[in-house]
Amino acid sequence: MLVVIGLAYTGWTLWSRRVDTGRIERAARDEEARRAAAVVRMTGGSQLKILSFYGSRNLLCYGVANAKTVRIEPLAEDIKPALSRCLEVHPGKDTEYKLVAEDAAGHRVEQSFMLRVQE
Repeated sequence: MLVVIGLAYTGWTLWSRRVDTGRIERAARDEEARRAAAVVRMTGGSQLKILSFYGSRNLLCYGVANAKTVRIEPLAEDIKPALSRCLEVHPGKDTEYKLVAEDAAGHRVEQSFMLRVQE
């Protein structure tokens, strides 16, 4: 009789732990999917989007989502699409920079700003 009770107890314990583990794993997968969806929403989904474009005296920073090509005018440097990247710049005078991003379908977005050099 004790053996039967021991086996029932062991079986119940193992089964309940397995159920709890499954519940915890499902909750973790759901949370991961929720966070991934939030990142997609923040970066514009599948839409071409300029996330950021700004600068300071020595830095020019940009971020794009879903771009195939990116360029900054008047820079001659080849740059690649990135969610967040900064380049070192040394303008000698106030300079207007323009960020142009294009996706694989040929859609284009652009944004400009004036980087003021204080003397």
